Amino acid sequence: MRHILSDIKNLRIQGAEAVARAGISYLKELCSQNKASTSRDLHRHLKSGAAELLSLRPTEPMLYNVLYYSLLEEPRGSLALYREYMLLRLNQLQTTLNTHRAYIEDLGVAALSFPTRVYTHCHSSTVTNIILAAHRKGRRVTVVNTETRPLYQGRKTAMELATAGVRVRHYVDSAARLALKESDVMLIGCDSITPTRIVNKIGSEMISEIAHQFDIPIYVCTHSLKFDPRALYGRETP
Repeated sequence: MRHILSDIKNLRIQGAEAVARAGISYLKELCSQNKASTSRDLHRHLKSGAAELLSLRPTEPMLYNVLYYSLLEEPRGSLALYREYMLLRLNQLQTTLNTHRAYIEDLGVAALSFPTRVYTHCHSSTVTNIILAAHRKGRRVTVVNTETRPLYQGRKTAMELATAGVRVRHYVDSAARLALKESDVMLIGCDSITPTRIVNKIGSEMISEIAHQFDIPIYVCTHSLKFDPRALYGRETP
């Protein structure tokens, strides 16, 4: 169970949705294995586990939202009933995320004209899922992407897509303008949605400005669970 926390902390689990899914898995394991004596005791342990998860990724609103939703209701009834209820609630949340992922993939593929050259920056599972869905349907798609220093998440994107058979052209970050000139459309993920903007990997704003100069359409591929409600009350977005 602790390996999930370690993988999140050391960035072996990357991407907002992947982190949120890992958070759900951690709560499920904690709920199943915890030696609490009452339902309220189990609830306290789950809240403590959620706080530990959030301390590892305090800037992940999707993780915050799924944890907040999971633990929104106060415990009622016996320990056994509350444990069963929480596991059902967490399983339903996983199913909902799967359903929404498929829906976003369909929307993304429908928004593209083929054949197409897609530019992307950093690593977004939502973006890669859209591209892979198009590839599975036999659509002709070439990906142009940048390495995304200092952790090189763009290389992860390139490797993942190339391994699946998608043609990829990989550029250093300083060549982003050249990469965009070779592209038809730009797809990026999203770390956070605020009332006035979206927040993504550093460099996304600059690259979007360049895409705008070239009249390249930009799509932000994201889930509404990435809306940060704390931004409504003055919380600054990093």
